[in-house]
Amino acid sequence: MRLVLMGTPALAVAGFSALVEAGHEIAAVFTQPDKESGRGRKVQPCPVAAWAKEQNLPLFQPTTFRGSPTRSTLRSIAPDAYVVTAYGRILPRGVLMIPRYGAVNLHGSLLPRWRGASPIQSAIAAGDTSTGLTTMLMDEGLDTGPILRTWEMELGDSDTAHTIGRAMAQASGPLLVDTLAGLEDGHYSLARNRTRE
Repeated sequence: MRLVLMGTPALAVAGFSALVEAGHEIAAVFTQPDKESGRGRKVQPCPVAAWAKEQNLPLFQPTTFRGSPTRSTLRSIAPDAYVVTAYGRILPRGVLMIPRYGAVNLHGSLLPRWRGASPIQSAIAAGDTSTGLTTMLMDEGLDTGPILRTWEMELGDSDTAHTIGRAMAQASGPLLVDTLAGLEDGHYSLARNRTRE
């Protein structure tokens, strides 16, 4: 499939790398603009931006999706799907409707539990005994689209955000590859009734 990848943190890199290894065509990578970090306040790229540069992939770091230039860029790319992992930006409806198969989001909880930006921390704080990953088709809500696939893990007393995040990173690649295969094979009929804007 011809994909546009959208993400920011290290968690996204493992899944995105698996998509490259699976033979998907990565037409572009979208991530957050570089930011100042560290004691010296040097401008640093986020993990996804650094990975995209290492892979020599087309990299875009827009500050908004509301303007026409970014939408025009995405239309010209004509992706089959977006794959979104912890991107940190809301995608407007007009942007979501561009890909043939829609926008697949990888979320760090077993939806509908723990929507939002910090699902791992929420699961720990609540004392959950399990958590996992969900792939879903994005809509205009916050983690409210149709669920496609899930992966579950048990949580122990010694688990931290770091250990959970590491396990999720390892599981993210196979889950994304399987999800996209299901989309392409027509396993999810809800993804077929789309028209490009």
